This record gives sequence, C-alpha cells and structure tokens, in this order.
Amino acid sequence: MSIRSVAKSCGLAPSHLAKIEVGDTFKTIGVETLVKLSKFYGIPVSAILKEAGFIDRHDDDLPE
Repeated sequence: MSIRSVAKSCGLAPSHLAKIEVGDTFKTIGVETLVKLSKFYGIPVSAILKEAGFIDRHDDDLPE
C-alpha cells in the first residue's frame, strides 16, 4: 500500500504521513492523527500512543 493511499484513507497529506513514517514529526503528532493511523493499520491505540511517547505503559482501558 502506498503512502498516498494510506494518507487519503486517513485524511492526511502524503508529505505529513511520510514524515511520520520516518520519525520526523512523531513527538509533535496529534493524538487524533495517531488514532486514525491505529484504526487504519489495526494497531491498538494504546500501543501507538506508547510508541509515540504519550503514555508510559500499555493501558487496556484505551479504545482499540
């Protein structure tokens, strides 16, 4: 799947998604964007928030 198709499905600019994928904006990315990407890729919200540094641990109370 291309960056353009993922970006379009998630309502993001392809250039922004490319920066996220290489880690250039990972610490400044919005939670809403992370939630969109977690839903698209089927990754639990808590796992992606932990990887982004928004939470310290995997919290099972967060929505999938």
